[in-house]
Amino acid sequence: MTKPRQKRKAYFKKRLPSAKFGELLQLDGSIHDWLGDGRNLCLMHLVDDATKTSLAMVFEGETTNAALIILHKWCELYGIPDALYTDRDAVYKINEKQRLTIRQFGIRK
Repeated sequence: MTKPRQKRKAYFKKRLPSAKFGELLQLDGSIHDWLGDGRNLCLMHLVDDATKTSLAMVFEGETTNAALIILHKWCELYGIPDALYTDRDAVYKINEKQRLTIRQFGIRK
C-alpha cells in the first residue's frame, strides 16, 4: 500500500531590498471600516522599498483614479520613482480599448 504524497509548500526566495530611495515603490490598497463609522473605505498605501518611507491616503475604493492620485502626490513630494510594484488586481491592468491619460482622471499640477 502506498501513501499519498504530501504537497510541498510554495517556496518564495527572500529578496534584498532596493539599494536606494526611489528605485522601487510598492502600492496596495486595503478595504476596511478604517474610521469605525460603518463605511468600508480603501486605504491606499505606497512604500519605498529601500527606506520604508510611506504615504497613505483613504479613498472610496481601490480604483485606478485612486492609484494615480496617490502616485501623483508621491511624485510631488519625492520625485518620480524608477519602478512601481502592484498586485495583480484588475485595477492595474490596461484595457487597450479604453486607454486613458492622466489628464482624463482629473489630476492637475
